[in-house]
Amino acid sequence: MQPCSCVANRTGVPVMRNPSSCRETTVRRPLPLSLFCIFAIPLALAGCQSAGNAYHVSSGITNSVSNVTPPPLNSRLQKRPVDITDLVDDGSLTAASQRTALQKRGRTTEDASVYNLRGASDGEAGNFKSALANFNRAIAISPDYHQAYSNRALAYVRLGKLQLAMLDFNQALRLNPNYVEARIGRGKLNLHVKRHEAAIRDFSQAIKLRNKDALAYFNRGTAYQAIGNHREAIDDFAKASALYPERTEPLVSRGRSEMALRRHRAAMLSFDKAAKRDRRNPDLLIMRAHAAENLNLNQQAARDYRRALKISPRNRAARDGLMRAISRG
Repeated sequence: MQPCSCVANRTGVPVMRNPSSCRETTVRRPLPLSLFCIFAIPLALAGCQSAGNAYHVSSGITNSVSNVTPPPLNSRLQKRPVDITDLVDDGSLTAASQRTALQKRGRTTEDASVYNLRGASDGEAGNFKSALANFNRAIAISPDYHQAYSNRALAYVRLGKLQLAMLDFNQALRLNPNYVEARIGRGKLNLHVKRHEAAIRDFSQAIKLRNKDALAYFNRGTAYQAIGNHREAIDDFAKASALYPERTEPLVSRGRSEMALRRHRAAMLSFDKAAKRDRRNPDLLIMRAHAAENLNLNQQAARDYRRALKISPRNRAARDGLMRAISRG
């Protein structure tokens, strides 16, 4: 839950914003596998969850409400708790009257950013219920705080409340249709629930708004791959790899789509690049060996299977592949 920016900055490194100065500060931490880094295919971005993990804690608060209608969900929506439903801004209050109401209660938009920052910290620490409570407070103070809705959606995802998460992503985008982090977050959620066309629309819009976002290209490629549109997927994985050259996942995914199109030599090249970047990953060697077998390069395949077994001696796929490659000569 990409990465909060609900996504990372353009370099793929998560950032937080100081609520007082609104300056970006790099958060240097490991990139663990995240429940919300939803990429749908095996091995894809197994460690590239930066975009789904971080929380966007900018103190900027918008006062405009869009009339964009959120897309319906295919499944029934569970009823939202009253204390959450009442926080959604339906456009009945103008920005000026909202500020006046806040001042009468002795609260300011800065208070909302503080709660948003606390929620982000709780989310980073894995305290998602506490994070949810803080995002609720931020929204109660400033009902048009689109970042808080997007962050609360991430907390809901981590708590397994995917329908409520979708509602919050929708609300964030109602308030700010150009909020890229919510576009990518909703796209990943659509991808997870197998609404692939909706996911593609979200990622495409994110790319229009920020055309050098590796995560958006990677996830759109994953959605294309899921519906069998491998040519479009390959193009997106290539762009993601160019923007994020240190990662192996776009190369692996591109190789998979090349294999699906029976472009085995191109697939072997993609797996080869990935294997050179991560030399201790037996799965990359096994995939390169599979591509080699399809080209009848059995001796080369056998070498890769042996290398995989040196790294992972009990790897059944490598052991079976080696026996197969040897039998084929």
